Amino acid sequence: MIDDAALRRISLAACEAATAPSRLPQALHDLRQVFGAGSVFLRSPGNTEHVWFDIGSSPQARRDYVESWYQHDPWANSPHGHRSSQAGRCFIGREIVPARTVQRSAFYADFGRHHGLKDALSVLVDDGADARAAPRTILALFRAEGQGEFRSQERDALVALQPMLRVALRNYRQVEGLRRAAAGAAAALDALPHPLLLLRGDAGIEYHNPSSLDVLASGLVATASGRITGLGSCAGSRFGAAVDAARSGAAQAFGVSFVDAGVLRTAAVHLSAMSAQAALHAQWPRAELMLTLRVDDSARIVATRIDALRARCGLTPAETRVLAALCEGRSVEQIAAEGGLQVTTVRTQVRYLLSKTRSARAIDLVRLARG
Repeated sequence: MIDDAALRRISLAACEAATAPSRLPQALHDLRQVFGAGSVFLRSPGNTEHVWFDIGSSPQARRDYVESWYQHDPWANSPHGHRSSQAGRCFIGREIVPARTVQRSAFYADFGRHHGLKDALSVLVDDGADARAAPRTILALFRAEGQGEFRSQERDALVALQPMLRVALRNYRQVEGLRRAAAGAAAALDALPHPLLLLRGDAGIEYHNPSSLDVLASGLVATASGRITGLGSCAGSRFGAAVDAARSGAAQAFGVSFVDAGVLRTAAVHLSAMSAQAALHAQWPRAELMLTLRVDDSARIVATRIDALRARCGLTPAETRVLAALCEGRSVEQIAAEGGLQVTTVRTQVRYLLSKTRSARAIDLVRLARG
């Protein structure tokens, strides 16, 4: 028997779940306690049974039910049950399947009896008429041997709660959908091969993908107190103006130069506003801007071309190192000093390089390697 105080308590819990979807699990816990049920299922039957919540039974019982016993559940498969009913319709188990029929079934003997499924009370929370809002979803409460039978007064109370439970379910499903979409989008950003950062309106960094680690440690990105203050040659007021323009909806695309480990490099920058409807906004609600960077990877390209020349022209390891140093702008004297070699030795290696690559001058050799 549900007294007025208990009914008010569960009504309040359902209202809280309708306005705060994260409260839905707690509302189901309260429902189980108030109704004196051993377990509560919130499930969406279909080609594959989907259980949203299963409170009061073991994970193994849930797996066994979904994989083996759902198709044999006499209540779930009764033609007088929820298969064709409308949202709000509520049944006590014995109203659609005689108790004796349930207790003589293999479902009860091999599964239900062991998991406290002797009596049931269920309501169709959502009939799935608007599939975008929620699928067909049933809330079922179960009692075990010795817990007594569900009564009509409890059925009436569950009917009264159904509208709020439907709102709670739809809101919960929407929030979960956004969360899963955001998690999927975040995983996709993590996998991008080029640097990407999400920024607040003040250019504070909310997120950066793994590919951004190198540029954050280079001379390209200037930061102060977790905020980006410049990108290479675009700094100060110029960078601030680009941020303001992007926040107003005008995407910014421009090139910058920067010095990294003594080498002058370039990068392409794209800065744009993040849509409030984007899945990422659910994951990083404070993020307003998306910054992508494509750094000139000329060093890797040159290294690849040098390796190809080594294989094609039969360059020795020493000659390959000299060629790489020439491409970095070092003189013969610098190469000799850094390698602990005689200048004449390096000049001899350069002559061999010219001969093997059929280049007339050192500048032609460098041009060949750089492409």
